[in-house]
Amino acid sequence: MKKVIKLLASIIASFLLIQCILYQKKTTFIFENKSDLHVDSVTFTINKYKNKITNIRPGKREVYEILRDSVDTNLHDITIIGSIFCSGKLIKGGFYHNDLSGSLNDQYTLTLNSNMTTTLE
Repeated sequence: MKKVIKLLASIIASFLLIQCILYQKKTTFIFENKSDLHVDSVTFTINKYKNKITNIRPGKREVYEILRDSVDTNLHDITIIGSIFCSGKLIKGGFYHNDLSGSLNDQYTLTLNSNMTTTLE
């Protein structure tokens, strides 16, 4: 009987662990290069967390995901800065701030348009 209880307990614990791993909330960051520029790198800064995408050709789109748990938030506001670098120099950027919520949205897109304007939504 004890073996059956231990087996059931380990099955339930394994199931819960797998559910936690599968259903972790993720945020997707997208950089769309609609310009004719070859971009060396794009850095997304979320509060103090940074992630970098490198070598983005003209007309390309790069996507990456982060686990929301990997970013420290203060639970009352969130700031995201997208920085675009060419030849090692900051050329453009985008800014997003929400002071009503300290949590990340499902997706953010930084776009470098053909007329060299940027949006971060």
